Amino acid sequence: MSGVLGFTPADRLHVFGKLGYAHTRFGGIADEGRVGVDGFRYGGGGEYAINRSWALRGELARVEYDSIDAASARFDPAQTSVTAGLRRSF
Repeated sequence: MSGVLGFTPADRLHVFGKLGYAHTRFGGIADEGRVGVDGFRYGGGGEYAINRSWALRGELARVEYDSIDAASARFDPAQTSVTAGLRRSF
């Protein structure tokens, strides 16, 4: 679950930021079995309108989950994703 806030600094360009919450389950961590963890999601991106029908879009997002203490080890899970795309409007 994330909230998005954006603005248009120039004609055809839209820039946005995201903040939110994430939850996932990890399996196979020592003897713990499946462990559910919460995390903080953040990122940003932009979209450039090539014309009225087409736009290029890119986004970078990161989730940093709570630490997991399993047996004698500490696990600090995180996830980073980069997406790029081409959007068509009708």
